[in-house]
Amino acid sequence: MGEADALPTPPPPPAGMAHSIAYLFGSSVVFRLLGFLPAILLRRILGPTLTGVWNLIDLVKSYLSAVTLGVGYSCDRLIPLHRARGDAAAERACRDTLFSWTLVESALLGAGVWVYAALFGSRHEESVRLGLWALPVLFLAHRIFSAQLGVLRGMKRFRFYSIAQAALGLLEWCLLPFAYFWGFPGLVAGAAVLGLLKILGVALAGSRGEDAISFRWRWGGLREHLPYAPTHAVFKALWMASERVDSLVVASLLGTGALGYYYLGFQFSRMALEAPMALVYVTFPNLMEKLSTSSEEELAGEFRRYLWVDLCAILPLVLPLGYFGGEFVVRRFLPAFGPGIAALKISMMGVAVLAIRLLYYQVFMARGRMGRLIVITRVQVPVFV
Repeated sequence: MGEADALPTPPPPPAGMAHSIAYLFGSSVVFRLLGFLPAILLRRILGPTLTGVWNLIDLVKSYLSAVTLGVGYSCDRLIPLHRARGDAAAERACRDTLFSWTLVESALLGAGVWVYAALFGSRHEESVRLGLWALPVLFLAHRIFSAQLGVLRGMKRFRFYSIAQAALGLLEWCLLPFAYFWGFPGLVAGAAVLGLLKILGVALAGSRGEDAISFRWRWGGLREHLPYAPTHAVFKALWMASERVDSLVVASLLGTGALGYYYLGFQFSRMALEAPMALVYVTFPNLMEKLSTSSEEELAGEFRRYLWVDLCAILPLVLPLGYFGGEFVVRRFLPAFGPGIAALKISMMGVAVLAIRLLYYQVFMARGRMGRLIVITRVQVPVFV
């Protein structure tokens, strides 16, 4: 083979990328390993039907998260920009606005769920009604914790982010006694308590040092976010519809028992996607900093380095493990969930496409090309339906 025919050599990773990915990948592995066993045991304790109800609560919580002004999404873009420019005051104001509006949105949406539960809860089975009443608390904890993790990523505090992820995996074990001794009501109560504890833990641990993530109330400050927040919010809502509408259709037409089987695919694929997502979390703040200080050519070179890591290192490792390992785990430890194996394999086949697509989306978002993303994602929704 001649020199001209030689295969291209992957470019070296950018400075600091390998270190950050190592933290995030390590925490992802620990988090998923710590959370994997309790998830398996929880399915064994609950059985397919109650597992389906629990999955339905998670599904509704995810859809509620898509109903937002988009301040969190714009902060993903603005915090790295402010840090690259050394504007600590603007960065702090951005974080304050994020947390304040996260609380407002969560309270309003939670109140809406309680109104629905009071007026129409009798239409649902008892376990679903219980989940509806607990959902606002679970949703509040989820939104605040997600905002905390988003700030940590934007500030590139990947070590702290990794510790928080690992601690979250440990907390998953605490749900098992609640479910085992008190059944589904105990599981719901335990999840609400643990959700509040995890945001309190991050708030206390992150309130020290120069990069503290504590916040002050800030009701204004939306003007800075208006160029980015609405389009990001529309994109994320469409993304959620394209990603989860299949589960919603299964729950609506076939019931919670079928959802318990079908949701296996989503849970296993998200476990496999955790490693590529570690790369995505590193990519975006680095691209935003490059955007403010570098040329388009340098930005493209940075992105190619990330793409090489995804294609040559991460995906070849996680895809076979998830595809074959998932079936083994279900047949060996969850025989009652055997009907969900087909959905699991199909979902795993989509992980590679989703991982690469997410990486490309970071470039669109970094360059402010949200209009194109909205068009692309809008086309996906009827396809998935």
